[in-house]
Amino acid sequence: MDTSPEFYIQLLANITAVLALLHLANQARLQRKAIETETYVNVNLEFLNTVEKFSENINSPNVAYAELTNKEKRSIDRYFYLANLEFIMMSEKTVRGNLSKHWREGIASAATKKHFIERWQDNADNIALNSQFVEFFNSAIQTHQKQLTIDAET
Repeated sequence: MDTSPEFYIQLLANITAVLALLHLANQARLQRKAIETETYVNVNLEFLNTVEKFSENINSPNVAYAELTNKEKRSIDRYFYLANLEFIMMSEKTVRGNLSKHWREGIASAATKKHFIERWQDNADNIALNSQFVEFFNSAIQTHQKQLTIDAET
């Protein structure tokens, strides 16, 4: 085994290079996490601003879709745009893990709401949305309707 000073200098240089690469990888991971957190905060604020415009009884089965105001209907459309953005960010892995799971479940939950389904059927064709999001939301509606049918039969 070579024990010359050059050997130790090269060994030290290699160890330093590995440590530098590990540090850069950790910095990139931390930066990605910060971006994901900032994205979550911004999207959540937009979501809260959107749902704030809904009346308190928007999910009530006793309220007919025709009774919703234009502002509420536009707010539901705005929700669809926001959910579409969330879906794109999940698809592009801008957000991952638990946040992605949380958003996906939230979007599927909206597909169980009477007025969201009615607005989707009434106006989704007039909104520019990602085709994969449209498929996901349609599938979530179908899953919910199948569950309602199963529940009604039992």
